[in-house]
Amino acid sequence: MNDESQDVADDQSQQQQEFTQQNQQIEEEKKEFNRVEPDNSDQNQQQQISVADKLRELGYIILKDETDEYGKLRQDKDNTKGLEWQGQKNYDEIGDLVTDYVQNEMKTTYGLKEVWIPENEDLEPDYHHLPKSNIYMSPDFLDTQQDIEKDALILIQGTGAVRAGVWARSVCLNESLKTGSMLQMIKTAQHNKMSVLVMNPNLRSQPGQNGVIPYCHSMESHSLYVWERYVIPSRFRKFQVIAHSAGGGCLAAIQRKFSKIKKQNQHVLIGDMFYDRCSRVALTDSWVINREQLNKDQMKWMQENAVHFLASTQPLGEEISKFTRSSVCQEKSAGHQKHEYTTGYAYEELVKHFGLQRVD
Repeated sequence: MNDESQDVADDQSQQQQEFTQQNQQIEEEKKEFNRVEPDNSDQNQQQQISVADKLRELGYIILKDETDEYGKLRQDKDNTKGLEWQGQKNYDEIGDLVTDYVQNEMKTTYGLKEVWIPENEDLEPDYHHLPKSNIYMSPDFLDTQQDIEKDALILIQGTGAVRAGVWARSVCLNESLKTGSMLQMIKTAQHNKMSVLVMNPNLRSQPGQNGVIPYCHSMESHSLYVWERYVIPSRFRKFQVIAHSAGGGCLAAIQRKFSKIKKQNQHVLIGDMFYDRCSRVALTDSWVINREQLNKDQMKWMQENAVHFLASTQPLGEEISKFTRSSVCQEKSAGHQKHEYTTGYAYEELVKHFGLQRVD
């Protein structure tokens, strides 16, 4: 056997060993998930009441009615009035409470599971005390035992003060949770029999706790950890992704890392994930992967399956620039000229792009 053949054999042996170890690790993780994260709807309901009480102490309520099941921030004494500026500290406090409200809604109304990362199994014991980040997912994301005959939707927000479940905090505060949060898109996915995973790439530390959250020192590192830890082992048919603003940078990092194909004895090994298992991608006023980082087949996939909705004064869905084979993906109007409003206002085009039935 020559040196080159020996190198190939060694590489195949190492890949098979990694594949076996990965399967063993996945089985151990499933048991741990089921033990560590019990559902507690009573506690979630109490948290939501507490958030409502705290908002009311600041003079506000989340108002729902027959025309808006997601809610709007309104003044408690006069619900025809919205947010009144009383300084940055007051604004941030209200914003944090609205974020807490959205995250509790994801658990109580939509049944998503709050999972704290990184898992201790991924850390040396000396680092178990470090802070963690919360993400949200449908419970069947943790079922790696059997194929799941449905698709899953993955949501990645942009940078700034936003946290899991929120596209734009300012839009939640000044307009509505329908256009500023992910709640309508989560409801849409579930209405269409899809599971959901919500990332949280902006959270890098916890108030009152020392240290940076492991695997979350950047938006990209968080997203890569979540993709490898939860998306790859899951057994859904296909994935669809919505990424807003800097969330597109997270998506590009995922595309770069998980796009190489390595097969061993008919098994697809870890890292062979993105273009084979994703069916559609939508970006909203976002970053797009550089065409230099795509091969011919990947470029073709992006041109056929990805759309970038840009902030624009043009009508929703109107083509922004002439689509050519040299473009990374199609570019259309998001239906609003302000960056932070693009995801909420692109809703009708998003559901059309993914082939979903809309919800109110």
